[in-house]
Amino acid sequence: MKEAIAGKINVEIKDESGMVL
Repeated sequence: MKEAIAGKINVEIKDESGMVL
């Protein structure tokens, strides 16, 4: 389930950066 956790972190980073990486 690490992929789900990584996806959640990715969303948080995207939201904080304000852009899709």
